[in-house]
Amino acid sequence: MASISIGSAGRVTSGGRQLWCPACGNETDWRDITATNQRTQATCGDCGNRISVKS
Repeated sequence: MASISIGSAGRVTSGGRQLWCPACGNETDWRDITATNQRTQATCGDCGNRISVKS
């Protein structure tokens, strides 16, 4: 299982990488976060874009 950390400012990191939405630049507003041993997926809370990060 991938490790996910949520910081006090709302930033989410997975495997040492911070989640970032390329569509709107959001770094702190995420929903529907799921993680497996291969990837982390999250939906941007600002624009609804779904991102995926390889673990």
